[in-house]
Amino acid sequence: MTTTALERFQALLRVDTVSHSDESATDWSRFHAFRELVAELYPALHAALEFETVAGHSLLWRWRGEEPGEPAVLMAHYDVVSVTAAEWSHDPFAAETVIAADGRTSVVARGALDDKGSLVALLEAVEAAVLRGERPRNDVYLLSTHNEETAGDGAPSVVALLGARGVRPRLVLDEGGNVRRGILPGVTTPIAVIGVTERGIMNLELTCRDVGGHASAPPPPPGLLATQRLARAIHRLTENPFPSTLPEPIAQLVRAAADHADAAHAVWYARPHEHPDSVIGALAAHSNRSAAMLRTTVAITELRGSTGANVLASSASATANVRINPGGTVAGVVERIRAVIDDPEVEVEVKVAHEPSPVSPTGEPGDGGPYDLLRRVVQESFPDAVVAPYVQTGGSDARHFHAISDHVYRFIPFEISPRQQLGIHGVDESVEADQFERAIGFYARLLARL
Repeated sequence: MTTTALERFQALLRVDTVSHSDESATDWSRFHAFRELVAELYPALHAALEFETVAGHSLLWRWRGEEPGEPAVLMAHYDVVSVTAAEWSHDPFAAETVIAADGRTSVVARGALDDKGSLVALLEAVEAAVLRGERPRNDVYLLSTHNEETAGDGAPSVVALLGARGVRPRLVLDEGGNVRRGILPGVTTPIAVIGVTERGIMNLELTCRDVGGHASAPPPPPGLLATQRLARAIHRLTENPFPSTLPEPIAQLVRAAADHADAAHAVWYARPHEHPDSVIGALAAHSNRSAAMLRTTVAITELRGSTGANVLASSASATANVRINPGGTVAGVVERIRAVIDDPEVEVEVKVAHEPSPVSPTGEPGDGGPYDLLRRVVQESFPDAVVAPYVQTGGSDARHFHAISDHVYRFIPFEISPRQQLGIHGVDESVEADQFERAIGFYARLLARL
């Protein structure tokens, strides 16, 4: 019998809800088991909230408010990425507790941070509120999609359903930013970053074709094999990256941190538009993640060529995963990539494309708007942190909700270490027990204001 919040968290982490792009490889019985366990562990929530499944396995609850008004949508997906268990120091789906030398207790499991930690903290906060007889002022929708990790149909289907019902949320909150140290150079204070936009995502296939043949008789220079032509194209993309710029959310981020920066950075951060080159240079040199907030990036992730060591490829191709910064467009990025490659014999085909998300407004401190509400809750939950907007570098379900809401934000209520950051989609993903308790408190504060 599970008696504590941490034990309920562990029980849900033990359900291995691994999603796959090839859905025939997904064990849907585990997703059904997860849904049944949620109902068992949170009986008050299950009884008080209206529930339905969408697109087969996405979970949607409606908590009716005391009066009609603009609702909120609070999201956290329950599918997780696959693991190579042999690389982990603990069984990734045993959700074991580990006590560190300093006495801190952690739970090690796939999904602990991405994204069952937020989901279970939210469920705990709602269950407690229902048991106290509380209701939100306005409707609150809880959403947990089943295929966020594979960019599946869960979130788009929910958006279509809510849109058809005339639901226009005042606030949407999904996974994204968190609380971390070292986000900005020259700042040691923790920063709670709230994603107000996310970069567009595009997969391009670059293909070169040739007659093929035996590797013992390649064409003499200056002739190019398909593989060589492809390599030249990749080299040109590498040598000609997209220019770095200073998006407004990043300008807001450094301004918010200016009073906490060392002397070398404080002047730049306080007036970023007067010192854009200095700010861009500092962030670009600081880390891959901070550099990625400044420009559209192109990463070559897959290569395909010959079928044998002694066979000349008749076709060579590469996948380019492109993340488009705010202000860019799919069409503009494709045009520039073709111009940089500068070779009509390199085919550039768009396989998947999503434009950058609109930038949700941050308003002014104290204006009572959705961002201000969220900012205040984050500040109360993490009083030592600077709270600021930023550009989310990764993708999330949130991007779909701009179709029905102007206020879409991305934040998980955890202060995480660099080691924990590496565990997301990596090895030994973990959450400390104290971090989990704080996350429950965050959602309790947020729900009290909705």
